[in-house]
Amino acid sequence: MKKVIYAQAFPRSKVMTYLMHHAPNVIEHLVKIWVNPDHESVSHWSNEVYAFMPRIPKMVKIGVPDKYFILDNTYTGYVDLIPRFVKDAQKNYGYSQDVDINVLANWIKDYFIWYSDSLDPDGSISRQQIRDWINTTIN
Repeated sequence: MKKVIYAQAFPRSKVMTYLMHHAPNVIEHLVKIWVNPDHESVSHWSNEVYAFMPRIPKMVKIGVPDKYFILDNTYTGYVDLIPRFVKDAQKNYGYSQDVDINVLANWIKDYFIWYSDSLDPDGSISRQQIRDWINTTIN
């Protein structure tokens, strides 16, 4: 009997569930960074953005999902949470200035587009890549 070993890939529904499960946490931490860019916890929050989604599982017959699939199951599904996350961040960290939700939402969308385009062939990205993107775009 011949055994064949395949690389691990998941059905589309499992990858959707993975993205939808982790997206709110990523968005929440991006909001914290945007609302409090000079806070001492920015480094920690950047690490959390990475920790919640260090890679995207490959899909059966497709491989790493494209940016449209990733956007649909991250940003698009949770963009409505951004105002609540802003209020929470302002309350918890004493930031009282107005936040332009549209500008913030576009920054978060840009993050997911950049993230999708930056994944390696295995669906991974490095912590440093994420930190560098945040540092160059937040200032």
